[in-house]
Amino acid sequence: MTEHFTLEEFVRSTTAKMRGIDNTPGAFEIANLRLLCKKILEPARLEIGMPITVTSGFRSQRVNKIVGGVRGSLHLIGKAADITCSDNARLYEVLQTLPCFELITYRYKGPMLSGSINRFHVSYTGPADKAERWFTKWV
Repeated sequence: MTEHFTLEEFVRSTTAKMRGIDNTPGAFEIANLRLLCKKILEPARLEIGMPITVTSGFRSQRVNKIVGGVRGSLHLIGKAADITCSDNARLYEVLQTLPCFELITYRYKGPMLSGSINRFHVSYTGPADKAERWFTKWV
C-alpha cells in the first residue's frame, strides 16, 4: 500500500477469522485503501514519527453487520479505517491538518482515563470533499 502500511493490516479481522468469513476486498476497495493510505495515514505516520495501528480497516458486508457497523459505512468500500498510536493527542493534531472526510474521536468516559483518546475513525473520499463529520464518541 505505502511504506508503512500493508494490505494485511486493513483486512485483518478477528470476527471474520472466528466465523470463517472471507474479508477480502476487491480491486475497487484496494484502490480506495491505497488512497486512504497515501492521503491520510502515510502523511500522519511521517509527521508523528511513530507507528500507527489499524484496528479496523476494510469490512465485508457480513463482517460489518456482525460488528455493528453502520449501513453504508465507508469501511465497506475501503475509504475508512479506525486507528490508534502511542501518542493519540499528537496524532489528533496531525489528523486535523489532513483532508479527512470523517474524523471521529473515540474517548474513554471511565474514571481512570476519562477524556483520553482511545482511537480514531478516519476516512478519505476524494480531493473535492471537505471535512463533514468531525465529532467525539464516548466509549
